[in-house]
Amino acid sequence: MSAMPAEPPRHHGRVHRIPRTIDGIGAHLTREKRAAFIAEVRGAEQGRELDNVLSGWYAEAMLDQLPDRERRRARALDRRGAVALDDIVARRGPRPRG
Repeated sequence: MSAMPAEPPRHHGRVHRIPRTIDGIGAHLTREKRAAFIAEVRGAEQGRELDNVLSGWYAEAMLDQLPDRERRRARALDRRGAVALDDIVARRGPRPRG
């Protein structure tokens, strides 16, 4: 028997480990997202398709823990403060070969 809570508490600025299981992922999604997740899991075939569904929703559950996620996402989509990848590459210069 474990003293661990079924769902870890969410603290501002901290991301908790989520088990990479159907129950673990589902427990960290909102009710609406959980319904979509379960529908995708039920429709996926065992193997690569199911692995891809679990990986995508695992990422979603992890990102949902980030403070101010929606504000950050909106800012990124609005491109305020964003730096183009080409600008980053240009500052680093050409990659050494070898």
